[in-house]
Amino acid sequence: MFQSLKKLLFVCSLILSSCVVPIYAGSENPLVYDQTQGKFQDFLNKQSGDVKVVMEKGFTETISIPDTITSLEIDLAGHSISGTIYANGIPLTISNGHTGRIYGGSYNADVETGTMITLNNVRIDGDLYGGGYADSTNATANVTGGSILILNNVETLREVENGQGVGDAHDIYGGGHAVKGSATVDTTNVSFNGGLIYSIYGGGHAENGSADILNTSQLSVVNASSYGNVAGCSYLKGTNPIASCGNVKLNVEDTYFPVSERIFGGLQSGNIIGGSYSEGNGLGKVEGNVSIQVIDTQIYAEIIGGAVSFGTSGDFSVGSVDILLKGVKTFNEPHLNIDLTNEIVCLGGALNNADVLGDIHAVIKDCDLGYLIISERNSTANGTTTLEFDDGGVIAGFEGINKLVLGAPLKLTDNDLGDNFKLVEIKLKGNWKNGVKALTIDGFKEGAEYEGLFYGDNLIYGADETAPYWMTDGLVETPTIEPEPDHSSSHSGGSTSSTIIKGETETTVKVDNKTGSLSSSMVKKLVQENEKVPVVIENSDMKITYPKGALGDLTGALSVNVTVDGKDEITKKAAEKAGEAVMTFNFKEEKMFSAQQSVKIEIKTDTELVGKTLYYQKYDEATNQLVLVMPTVVNEEGWLEVSQLEAGCYVLSETIDPYWHKTVTGDWYYFDEQGQTVTGWLADNSDWYYLEEKGTMHKGWLSLDDTWYCMNDAGKLIKGWNPQGSTWYYHDGTGSLVKNQWIWDEGGWYYIDHTGSMLRDGYTPDGFHVNQSGVYDY
Repeated sequence: MFQSLKKLLFVCSLILSSCVVPIYAGSENPLVYDQTQGKFQDFLNKQSGDVKVVMEKGFTETISIPDTITSLEIDLAGHSISGTIYANGIPLTISNGHTGRIYGGSYNADVETGTMITLNNVRIDGDLYGGGYADSTNATANVTGGSILILNNVETLREVENGQGVGDAHDIYGGGHAVKGSATVDTTNVSFNGGLIYSIYGGGHAENGSADILNTSQLSVVNASSYGNVAGCSYLKGTNPIASCGNVKLNVEDTYFPVSERIFGGLQSGNIIGGSYSEGNGLGKVEGNVSIQVIDTQIYAEIIGGAVSFGTSGDFSVGSVDILLKGVKTFNEPHLNIDLTNEIVCLGGALNNADVLGDIHAVIKDCDLGYLIISERNSTANGTTTLEFDDGGVIAGFEGINKLVLGAPLKLTDNDLGDNFKLVEIKLKGNWKNGVKALTIDGFKEGAEYEGLFYGDNLIYGADETAPYWMTDGLVETPTIEPEPDHSSSHSGGSTSSTIIKGETETTVKVDNKTGSLSSSMVKKLVQENEKVPVVIENSDMKITYPKGALGDLTGALSVNVTVDGKDEITKKAAEKAGEAVMTFNFKEEKMFSAQQSVKIEIKTDTELVGKTLYYQKYDEATNQLVLVMPTVVNEEGWLEVSQLEAGCYVLSETIDPYWHKTVTGDWYYFDEQGQTVTGWLADNSDWYYLEEKGTMHKGWLSLDDTWYCMNDAGKLIKGWNPQGSTWYYHDGTGSLVKNQWIWDEGGWYYIDHTGSMLRDGYTPDGFHVNQSGVYDY
């Protein structure tokens, strides 16, 4: 061994520019192994601690990593190893070559810790398991902890030109392999980043034994090509296999599922499966939730939320299913020269005994999909199934769905809605205008009854010569109530939150050399979208007026502190003129703050006001009045966190007159005699108002406890007729919107339909006609 190491160092000294000796923790240089040293197992048995090995040749034997080694890293240097490797729970890294079958656990023996296998630039000529291998009836190869597989630029098959599209193919499992006995794992976490795979499973492989994942199975496949299945749970085969999972988290992103022609005709592609895949009977259920995310992925075969079972008995159910599909679109298969769309999305389970016991919720964004069904063959969905289309679009059709949530118009291009079609509720999200076709079925099917298939508030059925549709009508376009700015934003680019508080004065923010006075919401948006762009905060002069005597001694009463990541960065004290109650605070500082940093601007008073509520009021020269800005509470250190202040003159006081106050933002608040903001319903004289959770007066439509109300521009609750454009609504004496009933008004009868709007020139559900003015025709 020493001679080989000398040889390596000598060669490197001759060609230093092209030979780099890796430097490892634990030893200056790696060990070097070739077959002249005997069996690789004997070589490993002599090692201890963190071992790093560079191979001069490959080996063919089966090895078991001894427990004297704490971690093993093998650089294959382009060579191949075959046989089987049992890591026995020792962290194992293999790079740059070909390997045979690998187990993170042991052979017919338990591992009391977790397992970790990392592969870089490797082709696997055998199956890969995060767990152990049990092949006799009473054997156990369990892993007490979790298994972790980190796979970077890995291939598990040879791609060849034949009808199947692949040659030698091998599979990856996060769990163990139980031919018989038990090979369970606590949790699995499989990360596949770049490469070519056949089938990959987050769970285990059970033939006639038990390969359970006791808790969560997590699988992520990114930037890969997959000829086989990507399944969140396990693979089962044999007479009585058991391979269940606690929960499943499956992510597939930027991945391509190639399409080839079957030898016996038709096309084939791999599937995405949330639960288990079984070719026999047994137990392969997911006890809890299946969560699937498929993003920017090209797949022709099915996306299945639950399990797939070809067996005639057993249990392959899942608890509930959550699916996000984003950017799953039509694609072109070059060697077939055709455009392909995902044929079927099966939201539940497929084939036999693959039930969904809870609810199914699928969110679909920017996709070109085929047909969506709730389950296939002998599987059922026992909960509520909801499809949510944020951006509308076009799909072939669906069946077995309970609810549609639409953020934009949706078109169904296949008017054969299937034998399993049931009544579907439509919910509209966001702002819609009246007269928009929210759902359209492209083309009539002769003899079909469409009107009763869909229903929902604010929707009416209609049809023209080409298609039936459900159109918005009535109370749909609801005003958006903007919340008070929270002046903070947790940006997703890092582990720390980034807070910009708009402080004592007008704030100027520079991003990408663009300068302007921006609101705190715009600052928040810029920080989120430019997570590494520095932000410059400049503060100009501000003048604050204290009423004489209101705050006691004014000496040193005001200072400003800027804190960055919890550390004081800038402290300024206000200048004051002796004997006057007017202080001018001059603060002008320019400093670069990263969007990763937490920046806070505060004003401090030295007076005894801790815990008290103070009120900032701005002097409005146009009206010669003080306008409330915002109440603020002095904290235990005497600091006031300040927001919404612009350059100008302000009054800070302990008290404020009760009743209505308008802020500089145009919002109205109501204060009681203790100076506290009132929330909820408020009776003022004979009128009713509604004040939001933060005290702002509500205007426009309001939904509370499934009842609609409406406030006019002055915030007063509307009772009686409520004209909105050409549509008339009616509110009873409590302000509640009336629906589905007759009302008597000024000598005539009017009918208010299910949307709350007055019916015109039509027949009521009980068969009476109203004229164009909405009055009943006697």
